[in-house]
Amino acid sequence: MIATNLLTNEKVEIIEANKYIHQVFPKAEYYSLSESYTCAYEFCKGISVNDIPNEFRYCYDIINNKLYRHTLTSKYDKLIKMYKEDLQLNIFDFLEV
Repeated sequence: MIATNLLTNEKVEIIEANKYIHQVFPKAEYYSLSESYTCAYEFCKGISVNDIPNEFRYCYDIINNKLYRHTLTSKYDKLIKMYKEDLQLNIFDFLEV
């Protein structure tokens, strides 16, 4: 799948968001990889392309004819290292017997 930047028309291959991306961006639907960062894409509900001033269009992309805002974050390998599985704790784990 491809994301097209609103300002530059640059096209980037994107991937469906996974647990590593969702840990940092819970609403992200997609992400793309770069040598120095990961880019997360979140759907912009209720915003049209015409609502975005030209100076901010570099932060927005079109994916499947829908508007998304992208945000840069750490390299993907760092996101994997930071990931922590949710622990399911029981109240009895805290009781001293």
